[in-house]
Amino acid sequence: MKFIIFLLFVLIIGAGIIFLMSYYEQKISTLHRELVISKNQFSKLKLEYKKLDSFKNNCSITFLNLDQNYGIVSKDSILHLSPNEISPILQKLSIAMEVRILEKVLSDDFTWYYIALPLESNINSRGWVLESCFSNLSSSSTDVIKC
Repeated sequence: MKFIIFLLFVLIIGAGIIFLMSYYEQKISTLHRELVISKNQFSKLKLEYKKLDSFKNNCSITFLNLDQNYGIVSKDSILHLSPNEISPILQKLSIAMEVRILEKVLSDDFTWYYIALPLESNINSRGWVLESCFSNLSSSSTDVIKC
């Protein structure tokens, strides 16, 4: 009888240990998965910071003579806050439209135009667009596409 009670006691203790081991193994697995995800997020943030840091320190802008005063920007053109591709985006144009060109610069071997959108609102209505976003440039307004 004592042997059976001792055997039951050992089985209960063994089952408890196995249960606790599987519980903690699952916790460790979950924590490991979260650590891997956190490391990936940290690496992405570190890369983004390096991009922004290099933008802050190595910016060179050359202002050019303005030949054309108007142009037609294509659909899905991106309006940036400054003449750099990693600068904040003010808006993405949903349609092609004729815009007034205010400035022209050369920044990191790319030509950028500072434009004024023909919008009634003055919120995010001016910004920088790459030269490749233009389908047509002219010295005078064509009144072809108006917003």
